Amino acid sequence: MQQFADASMDVYDIIMAMLHYGGGARGRAAIQKLAYLAKWLHPEFDVPEYKSHYYGQFSAEVEKALADLVSYSFVDEKRRVGPEYRGYQYELTGDGEKAVEKIKERHPAQCDILRRLVEKCKKNVRTGRPFALVCGKDTLRADRAAARARSHV
Repeated sequence: MQQFADASMDVYDIIMAMLHYGGGARGRAAIQKLAYLAKWLHPEFDVPEYKSHYYGQFSAEVEKALADLVSYSFVDEKRRVGPEYRGYQYELTGDGEKAVEKIKERHPAQCDILRRLVEKCKKNVRTGRPFALVCGKDTLRADRAAARARSHV
């Protein structure tokens, strides 16, 4: 298991870094899934425990942290309304971007891991492959094995 020289990121830092690297996020489920994948790939991330839920794995603490970041004005939440659905779009505010710069200074190794995870998911979503296939366990097992191999070198 990779050990980070810098202290572990908390769930607030992880959400903000994911939004930074992703250029925002469409929906709460995407944020939940990315945080879950970060924890699954790297158990040393300080992400709360997850439980099975309607749209996959769910953490009430991730939901609360996102709501807190919106109320602290680090994250902007916009409602999306369609004919058969309603959802949310999340983006960092100016203050949120400033906070991420400090997070990147304090946690460079962990931020790099999150950047690669978000880029991999975004790249495959653009190709039209479903999120479950893009970031499914088969794809991520290889990443997790590679991370373990790097930590034992």
